[in-house]
Amino acid sequence: MRATGTFTLRIQRNEDHEPTRVAVTIAGAMQEVDGILVVTPDCMTLDDVESCINKLQDELDLLRVEARRAFDQLAGHA
Repeated sequence: MRATGTFTLRIQRNEDHEPTRVAVTIAGAMQEVDGILVVTPDCMTLDDVESCINKLQDELDLLRVEARRAFDQLAGHA
């Protein structure tokens, strides 16, 4: 599992003829009393919201690169 912050990338390499699988999971979320998962702090301004969204997008972009590498390695060994 590869952690970047709020999200992690779980990579399961192929075993016994199963395909390699990659999943994005939430690692840094807090669960509210009502069961809702919160992935950002409370934002008081639009700039705060945009900043949090940009940070989450940056993390997801890093995970995309890591997932691409995992699948490229698989193709290289095929």
